[in-house]
Amino acid sequence: MTIAAAYLTSEGVVLGADSATTVSVQAAGKMPRPVQLLTHAQKLFEVGERGQGRFGVCTWGSGSVAGISHRTVVARLADRLTDETEVKDA
Repeated sequence: MTIAAAYLTSEGVVLGADSATTVSVQAAGKMPRPVQLLTHAQKLFEVGERGQGRFGVCTWGSGSVAGISHRTVVARLADRLTDETEVKDA
């Protein structure tokens, strides 16, 4: 289970999350089976260059998307952003 929170301020949004995640495998026709519990997973990501990002992402649930890490997914998103990109476009 993940605990994630967002707090809206006049200057931006504050994101927070715990650091536990479960890695599961699923055999054909069977329920997913947990194989590893990680207590140090990264769930908050700055989208863009370190200290220069205008977007942030908070994840929960599985540790990857279709076998690709969340960090890779966020990096690919960052590669598509420009200075003119707005949240609705991302």
